[in-house]
Amino acid sequence: MSAFVDTSVWFAAAAKRDARNERAKSILRSIDQHLTMDLVLVETWQLLKAQFDAEVAEIFWEQLRDPGVRIEPVIAADLEGARKIERNSREESFSFVDRTSFALMERIGITQATTFNPDFAAYRPGRGRKRPFQILSEGHSQTFLALKQALLERRPVRVSHDGERQTVCPYILGHAAGEERAFALLVEASSSTNRPGQASWICVRLSRIEDVRFADEPWVEQDYPGPVQRCVDQVYLDAKRSTDDG
Repeated sequence: MSAFVDTSVWFAAAAKRDARNERAKSILRSIDQHLTMDLVLVETWQLLKAQFDAEVAEIFWEQLRDPGVRIEPVIAADLEGARKIERNSREESFSFVDRTSFALMERIGITQATTFNPDFAAYRPGRGRKRPFQILSEGHSQTFLALKQALLERRPVRVSHDGERQTVCPYILGHAAGEERAFALLVEASSSTNRPGQASWICVRLSRIEDVRFADEPWVEQDYPGPVQRCVDQVYLDAKRSTDDG
């Protein structure tokens, strides 16, 4: 999963004393490809130097050499786009860096942004442009991480929710309607009657899971029921397409 990383998240992740430090680092860990632009890096470096010192700012810069970070340069088209956004959104008072970020994201087709800045959610593209940005402001839950490990290692898991226990093979992990979801193969279901169920595809809302444990059973390989699944909109990991993306 790719997402544009805003100054607010870079700063919080680099500043250990920031109240959102752990949250910011969790968000960054949940993204495979970190996209940002040169103006954001300059802004973050300057803020870190002003609030802390040059050493903290330089450590931040060195860490951005990670291959998972893609730094996009601002071009003339982005500056022109920022000018049009300012002209059409005067009531919003977006900063120059934010307007340029919006223009760059639209130019290269990135619709997801990780930010603590409310202006990214307030911005509305003009007529004929894409829908508002999807804001990623939380990292992955422990349940999501457990299912990710199960998917990558091809190991079924036993999940518990609402008094029910199910054994599933998670095939697709991601988000839909602002929540974490898994498209999974249900290989065994049990309740107070302990009646087994046939293998079938289900959509799992991770927020409803109370417990996850690895099952001592073999992974069940099965084709998807059709070309389109309607459980996960933003796919983070797909067992049919990836080995380890993240």
